[in-house]
Amino acid sequence: LITEAAQLPANQRDTAERVKELQQRWQEQAKALPLPRQHEQELWQRFRSACDAIFAQRKEAASSADAERRDNLHLREEQCALLEAALDRPEAELPKILQQAQQEWARGGQVPRAVQAQIDARFQAAIGALQARLDQSRQQAALAQADALRDKLILCQQAEASIVHADTGSAGTRVESDWRNSWQALPKLAPAFEKIITARFERALQNSDNYAATLEASSPALQLELLRAEILAGIESPAALSRERLQLQVEVLQASLKAGGSARNIEQQLLHICDLPALMDEPTLQRLLKLVAQVKP
Repeated sequence: LITEAAQLPANQRDTAERVKELQQRWQEQAKALPLPRQHEQELWQRFRSACDAIFAQRKEAASSADAERRDNLHLREEQCALLEAALDRPEAELPKILQQAQQEWARGGQVPRAVQAQIDARFQAAIGALQARLDQSRQQAALAQADALRDKLILCQQAEASIVHADTGSAGTRVESDWRNSWQALPKLAPAFEKIITARFERALQNSDNYAATLEASSPALQLELLRAEILAGIESPAALSRERLQLQVEVLQASLKAGGSARNIEQQLLHICDLPALMDEPTLQRLLKLVAQVKP
């Protein structure tokens, strides 16, 4: 029994229960097989020392674990404080800060159970505040991009309309300079849209190969593609086009089922429309601008 007690692992969950079982067996043996008092006392002291050593190790381990939990709590409090202070950091740094914080938090050790929920709530609140700031900034950037695309589409439409209606007159160089100055004053778009819309603007300024006829001939195609975009975006079309929209909805659905994941999405459709120079009346332009505001490319 002494040897068995000495060999018990102190860090196992059932060790305390096993010590009690050994003590019970000792009592039973002492009653069933009494020994001389001196031998009994000597053996009892050895057995008791083996049991006490187990409980001492368990107590030391528990104390060490408590200290480790307190240290972990201090580290987590420091992490939370750093996150809370990061609200004033430049926006460009926030994604990396969020990623590192979540990785470090996941690697962290246990804290005292009494404060577990509290420290977790503080961390999540700090993460949420940073994410909210990042989301707000991204939303503002998307709105700014939509505004820039709207302004560039308007400028393209004005340049194209001036060709069709021969509003430029003979002062071509001066007017072209004005167009370019207006264009340069607008913010740049995302690369795909910037490339497409800039090329369209340049074609309008060059006005070569009977470009006015091209603009007029492309109007029906623009109406069709704009209607298709309104369907994809889930926004209303003019009531006068309800029949055409219903028919096109069926075609869009069939094409989507046939193409699967390769079907054109709304952003790709908007990009396609931006690449389609065509004469637009004011209602058509307003429909296009409404689409831009909805999609926020």
